[in-house]
Amino acid sequence: HSMSIDSQAVRTYLIDLQSRIIGALERFDAAARRRLFEQSVAASFRGGALESLELRGADDREAELVVAWRARVPGFARRDRGALVVEAPILPAQLSESFVRLAERTLPLLVPPQEPLLQRVELAFPEGFAPRPAAGVVLSSAWGRFERTERLEGRVLVREERLEIPRSRVPPESYPEFARF
Repeated sequence: HSMSIDSQAVRTYLIDLQSRIIGALERFDAAARRRLFEQSVAASFRGGALESLELRGADDREAELVVAWRARVPGFARRDRGALVVEAPILPAQLSESFVRLAERTLPLLVPPQEPLLQRVELAFPEGFAPRPAAGVVLSSAWGRFERTERLEGRVLVREERLEIPRSRVPPESYPEFARF
């Protein structure tokens, strides 16, 4: 079965940072922007194909930037005893690539200030399947906070996630704990 995935990846940036992102997007025409997101979907989901893309707020440097896209991902879930099981995380944050590049550190890691990452993903299931939302998740430590909730809206499973990583200075002895978060 194929599944549809709708995503509204909403990121609220400081006006200066958002302006730079919008400035970078302005360098590309609509076709080039679409190709960038097509490549992102293909890299994130095996066999994924972008169906639609909307950038809201890209014309106004003071407005919130919203990236909304729709993709078709055949084989995104597998059948298991009458249910569909999704084994891979949906749009995993690539945090280890940004912050955890070494097995251990001798100098402190400086984590720059970041705005929270908000993500809403809607999964539309094939006829005959009843999605079941998972229990909410809250992970909190000195290094950040992650929250995930799931709920049903009709036959659509809605997952909302929020990730906050505050500006910090991670001493070498705390680096393993930071890496686990």
